[in-house]
Amino acid sequence: MLTQLIIEASHVSLVCAEVGFSHRRPLEVAELSDIVGRYALAREARVEGNEAALLALGRELYRWLDGKEGWLSELRGRLTPPFDSGDPGRDAA
Repeated sequence: MLTQLIIEASHVSLVCAEVGFSHRRPLEVAELSDIVGRYALAREARVEGNEAALLALGRELYRWLDGKEGWLSELRGRLTPPFDSGDPGRDAA
């Protein structure tokens, strides 16, 4: 199932046409810049085998994409299991 994350100059969108999911919100550049800034540190952590740092960054990205609107939570509710969001506590078939 194709899901698209579209980041434009002023907006971010998440689209999964197959299940009728399409949302758009203003892009908060400062918030995303903070995450991107920590990406370089996470790359170093990967080289060093620090999986906890990578997991923390993944969770932060999930929270950013989910946003106050709950995009990922809503999309997960429309999908038919089994699927893998990367969160073993949430993915129940």
